[in-house]
Parts: sequence; structure tokens; C-alpha cells
Amino acid sequence: MNGEFIFPRGSKILVTGANGYIASHVISILLDLGLHVRGTVRKPKPWLEEYFRQSHGKLGSFETALIPDLEAPNALDLVLEGISGLVHLANHMSFTDDTNAILQAQNMNVNILESAKKHKNLRRVVLTSSSCAAFYPTVNRSPAPPEMLAFVVHGACKVQAEREAWKWMEQNHHPFVLNTVLPYWTLGKILHPEIGGSSMSWMKNILQGDTTAFQLPPQWFVDVEDAARLHVVALLCDQVQSERLFAFASPFTWADIAVLLRKLQPDNPLIPAPPKNEERIWNQIPPVARAEGLLQDVFGRAGWTPLEESLAAGVRSFT
Repeated sequence: MNGEFIFPRGSKILVTGANGYIASHVISILLDLGLHVRGTVRKPKPWLEEYFRQSHGKLGSFETALIPDLEAPNALDLVLEGISGLVHLANHMSFTDDTNAILQAQNMNVNILESAKKHKNLRRVVLTSSSCAAFYPTVNRSPAPPEMLAFVVHGACKVQAEREAWKWMEQNHHPFVLNTVLPYWTLGKILHPEIGGSSMSWMKNILQGDTTAFQLPPQWFVDVEDAARLHVVALLCDQVQSERLFAFASPFTWADIAVLLRKLQPDNPLIPAPPKNEERIWNQIPPVARAEGLLQDVFGRAGWTPLEESLAAGVRSFT
């Protein structure tokens, strides 16, 4: 990595949802940089501690903190003691048609910011949002598939949760900087078999013949490691202040996915035929250049990880 960072080696960082797909990659990068990480989990995850001890034992330290309910007021008060930076990734990721999830997602962000405000040494907070909070694809099919209602609720959760976070920042005195990162269809390597893999798990379903994902609109994709790198940039780089970093690598269609999966597993007869007559997303997202430039400047990346490379890394994780 290049550049100066606001936290020296040995600083303590709190990462919520430590057993999550993107979160595990964020933790891996932070440990590589010599930072100490405290990761929240809802239930004991001894395998997670063992994984990071084996993979990063000489480069940093990792510990878990048991927080059964992040939506509860003051949930993070104690575990933020001694913490310099907070990366909140434990958002609602399940697709549900229950609109109560919108209020739950909003309250979680607000409660976490309220806890952060109580700790004067905490200098930076990073929240994971979603591309849905900035750009919302549509499906021109009538009637809309039943999966779309859950997709709409999921998007509304992301919109409202991020909106309330920025509103809170405007209305409250606080000692820290807030940045947000906006990924959506995240693909790529899964670090441990116990990690669900979020949107990468949909690829496993397609490999097994399940076409449910094809009912959802095409979206923007980002590699999980690029998404994690942007979270670390938002946490550590002084030049990034009060920003939304758009983790939009490239748009895709489900036909693209089906073709690439067939290329990766040519002997798999279960991979369904590519959908026909999909509408490709052509929208230009100007802030993407800022995020890509930060990946280049800070991590020395040539650009975004390509879809085929990311998908191949994720599929290898299944075997």
C-alpha cells in the first residue's frame, strides 16, 4: 500500500459482522497492515478466530466480541473502548418482503453512531451501504416476479439506513469522520467454508441449476477484495473525508454470468441456459472514477478486478 494513514500500526479497529463475506476480507487487509482487529459476532465463532490466527498470527491480532443484537441501543458502548476506527458491515443482507426491515436497518446505523459519539478517541467510522442507495435498476416485466418485492425492500433498507446516517452527522456533534462504501453484487473468493458468501452464494445456486437469480434485474458488480480495499481506504486515508465511495466495477447481465459459469465448468450439465432479451445497464456513474483512482493510488491496482477473474476465484472457493 502507498501513502500515509491516519492510524499507526498497532491501532485497534472494530469491524462489525466479522464473519461476513466482505468483512472477512476487510479484516484480512487490516491485519496485513499490522492493525489489531476486534470483530463483532452474534454467536461464538471459534473457527473465525482460528482462521485469522493461522493466516495472520505474525502480522496482527484478532479477537471477537459477542454482540447478539446490534440493533439494541448502546450495543457497542463497551466494545468501542480503546478503538480508533469502526467499520460497520453487519447490515441486513437477507432478502425479505417485511417492510419492518427498513426501520431496523435505519435504527441499527443510528444506534451505532450514537455509541461511537461517546468515544473521543474514535476518529473514523465507515458504513457499508449499497449501490441501491444511489442507483436503482428496474425490471420491465409484467407482472413483476415475486422476488422483486424482496429486492425493493432490500433497496429501501439501504437507502434509508444511509440517509439517516448522514442526517445524524448533520444534526450531532461528533469527534469522527464518516465515510460510506456502496457495493452491490459482490463476487470473488470466500475465505472460509463457514462464511456464507452473500451474493457469491447465488452463483453456487446457478451452478446447481437454480434460476431464481435470473428473476432479479441485472446490476453492477464488484470483486469482494476490491470492495474490502475501498473500506480500508475509507478508514485509513486522510484524503477521504465525508465521502461515498462507489464500488461499481462493471455492469453485468445474467446471461453474462451463465456464459462465464459454463466456461468455468464446461462439464456441468446443471448450469441453465442464458436468459434471453435482458436489458443491459448502460448508465454512467461518474463517482466511480474516484473509487477506481483510490484503488490505484493506495493499493497500486491497475483497475477493477474483471468479472471473469472474480467469478473464477469465487467458484474455486466452492471446491
